[in-house]
Amino acid sequence: MQIVTAKNRKMKICKMIVRDDTDSCEVVWYNQPYLKQNFKMGEEYNFFGKISKRSGHIEMISPVFDKEGIKNNTRKNHTYISANI
Repeated sequence: MQIVTAKNRKMKICKMIVRDDTDSCEVVWYNQPYLKQNFKMGEEYNFFGKISKRSGHIEMISPVFDKEGIKNNTRKNHTYISANI
């Protein structure tokens, strides 16, 4: 996961590329750098949120997530991606 400081220097932007069998997606969170400790390379996670296409790539902003096989998320009826990091 990459953590970037925004130009105004008050906002931390966390970006991560996730992949599944069909494509990749950039996942972005704002002002939540502590999320970095929740992910381990090679593990599988489910991401829930709105997917958009920006500058030719797929992006998901501030999704909620679960580790594969462990359901912590109570949200329903959202688009999701099951992906490896």
